[in-house]
Amino acid sequence: MLLVAACGFQPTASQATGDGATRAIDGALVVVIDATIAIDAKHFADAGTQMSPTPKNCAEALAGGMTADGTAMIDPDGMGGAPPFQVYCDQTTAGGGWTLVWVYGFTNYGNFQDPGNAVTPRPTWSGAATTGTTPTSTTIPTSRTSTGAVDFTKWASLGDEVMATSDINHWVKCQPGSGSIVTKTDGTLTCQMVKTVPNTCMTTVPAYWGTNVPTGLGFFASSSQYSAYYFYDGSTTTNWPTHDPCGTNAPNQIDNAPNPHGQLWIRHR
Repeated sequence: MLLVAACGFQPTASQATGDGATRAIDGALVVVIDATIAIDAKHFADAGTQMSPTPKNCAEALAGGMTADGTAMIDPDGMGGAPPFQVYCDQTTAGGGWTLVWVYGFTNYGNFQDPGNAVTPRPTWSGAATTGTTPTSTTIPTSRTSTGAVDFTKWASLGDEVMATSDINHWVKCQPGSGSIVTKTDGTLTCQMVKTVPNTCMTTVPAYWGTNVPTGLGFFASSSQYSAYYFYDGSTTTNWPTHDPCGTNAPNQIDNAPNPHGQLWIRHR
């Protein structure tokens, strides 16, 4: 109900005003505005609340007060672009602000070095176009174990710092140098250890991102394809998905993990 006070003409209690009820109280004119107008005012106020900016990524959500891990609606290109979508945010690891862009499993984890073992599903970052390739996915993962991937074309809009995590290899975060994960550009990275997982090579981190062979791509200790640290092989007929904390393309990953998965996260700096 909207009350408007005015001076000048003061109708008595027995006089009608035309729009709503009117009465004089202690010499002041009080007009009761039509209820429809009051409802419309409330509607516009509510609409203003709903139009508050949606965070562009999990880093903005963290700055806005989301301090616990969980799902959030984000809108990377802002109002007027593509619709917002729900993602999973890690707000507690390595400073938080990480947007989950990929969760994968393995096709033959029990025989890790077998050529039939591969990561599944793959992001839509192309590559691995061979017989027996695992499927790509644009199903956005909403937990650490719900397999799927954000469409690769959106990754660069979420940031350029990347964190790789898994149950069977160390967790590392990497900033771009001459190489970039989000644009799939081969080159150097600057990486730091986030969490040690295997009890070996506990200070070794990758230094290079590359697509050294056609069946996959990943993190390497150097530009050599034999220095694989995380190799995201997507072929079930050649190679295998190295998860080597020593960066030597060897089977140093943890075996017998109860529910092995891996994840990639992106943060806007």
